[in-house]
Amino acid sequence: MAEYFCAQCKFWSNSTEEIFHCAKCKMCRIGPQNRTFHCTDCNACMNKDLHNNHIHIENTLKSNCPICAEYMFTSIKNLTLLNCGHSIHTECLEYYIKGSHQCPICLKSIGDMNLYNQKIDFILSNNLKLYKDTDIWMCEISCFDCKETSKSFYRFLFNKCQICKSYNTRTGDVYKE
Repeated sequence: MAEYFCAQCKFWSNSTEEIFHCAKCKMCRIGPQNRTFHCTDCNACMNKDLHNNHIHIENTLKSNCPICAEYMFTSIKNLTLLNCGHSIHTECLEYYIKGSHQCPICLKSIGDMNLYNQKIDFILSNNLKLYKDTDIWMCEISCFDCKETSKSFYRFLFNKCQICKSYNTRTGDVYKE
């Protein structure tokens, strides 16, 4: 005989993990039900730590993982909800962040980039001689983090957003001041 049976899903399981049926997802979920809530805005079950503490993206789990392309809504793998509201398999994120610090969907910074930005500020302040001839050049910058556009002195690398101070930017037009 199975340890768990769900009459709605006709699902039998002998798993040692806790399983519960979510009526709003219309399927069984793995994990303790008392640590989970269903976000109606996102249409997904989430850890209670995220209640009133996440960005809502409708049907965020009803998409494929941007790394492995597995459908996340029915996946039994652990998921991570990024600060921007997009979802990704936890193991895929661990692999992905070895090479990038941006969300693979919207390009916002994945984590707290303050230390990274401070390191770039330090490097640039100690290499001012490299940029002495570029102070006549300006550029338009589009920031992936705050989604704003600003103007700055042009640098070949590391153009800083003048609004949120992030280096997670794309350089647009370059022109002489």
